[in-house]
Amino acid sequence: MSTALAVVLATATPAQARDIASVLTACADGQLHAGKVGAALGGDDKVRGFASYTHSTACGDEITYFEGSGASWTSASTGLHGEVVDVAADSTGVYLLHITHQAGGARELRVLRRSFGGTITLHQPLTRLDPGAGLDGRGSIVAHGGGYHAVWP
Repeated sequence: MSTALAVVLATATPAQARDIASVLTACADGQLHAGKVGAALGGDDKVRGFASYTHSTACGDEITYFEGSGASWTSASTGLHGEVVDVAADSTGVYLLHITHQAGGARELRVLRRSFGGTITLHQPLTRLDPGAGLDGRGSIVAHGGGYHAVWP
C-alpha cells in the first residue's frame, strides 16, 4: 500500500475509514491486496489512486480509479485490465505504472496520466513482457511538471 493511502487510512476517523473502504470494495466479490493499490497525495490534499482486484466476477481484473478526502470519496472505472504497480501525482494529474493483460497471455508495463478532469492524456508502453516473464509487480514512478521517471527490475 502506498504511503499516502496508508497515512490517510491510519489518520481517518472510523466514519472516514468506512467511506474509503466503500469506494475500494466496489468489486467486493474479488480480493483487494495492499500490493495492488497505489495512491498519491496531491497539493490540494486529495488522495488519488488506482486499485486492481483479483478473482472478481463483477470486475474481472479491471483497474479502478479513486479519489477523495475526508468523508468524500468517489471511484470510476478505467476500462483498463491488469495490475497496479505504483502511482504518482504532479500538478498535471495522477500517473499509473501498471501491467496490462493482453490477448494470448502477453503483458506490457505501461504508464498513463489521468488529468484531474478525468481525461487519460498519456498511455505509453515501456516494455513488453513475455508470458511467464519474471516481473513481479515491483517498480516505482515519480512525476513532476508533466513528466515522469519510472524504474523497474
